[in-house]
This record gives sequence, C-alpha cells and structure tokens, in this order.
Amino acid sequence: GWGSRKLTLMAPADCGYTGRLIKATKIGENSVRYIAPLQDELDTAPLPPSSEVFRDMPKAICKKCNESYPLQLLTNHIKSCSDVVVVEDENDSQDESQHEALDMECENKDNKVKNNEQ
Repeated sequence: GWGSRKLTLMAPADCGYTGRLIKATKIGENSVRYIAPLQDELDTAPLPPSSEVFRDMPKAICKKCNESYPLQLLTNHIKSCSDVVVVEDENDSQDESQHEALDMECENKDNKVKNNEQ
C-alpha cells in the first residue's frame, strides 16, 4: 500500500559501507535508500596538526606562531592564533635604538623651532 515500503538489507563490505558500495547496490529503478544512523558515539574532537592523517597533505607555516599546519586547517588556526614570534637579533636592537635616538633629536628640534616662533 501507500504507507509501507519493502526494505532490503544492504550488507556492508569488509571495510564497512562506502559511497561506492552504496551507489553500486541495485535495489530498484525508483528506489529510495534509507541509511540508519550509527549506534555509537563518534569522537568529534579535532585532530592535532601532527596527526598521521595529515602527513601527506600540503602544509604552510603560520606567520604568527611559525608552526606548520595542513592547508585545510590553516585558515581556522589563523583565526584563533594569538602567538606572535618575535625574532630579534642584536643588529635589529641596535638599529631600533638608533631610530629612537634620531626620533628624539627631531622632536627636540621641532620643539625649539616652535618655541622660537612664539
């Protein structure tokens, strides 16, 4: 009748149900497939970037924390990354001190000029 359907069991392959297996199963010309939900809880915690699953995937380095991440995860990582790695060598520190000294000199000259104008 109208309210019932004949159900046909689809046996899984050795590795479980796959998309190819589900597509290949012939159960009628105008048939509808009903897939029952899993009976177990699945772990939905994200995998760490060092997981074996990501080994062969292309990676890129985060410019904030200098860590390597798979491209699929990099966008989400960047949104939450707050680590900023600052690499400062001795020359940079000296250059910065020189720039600060020059800035101070310029400020002093500007102040003298303003005082003379008043």
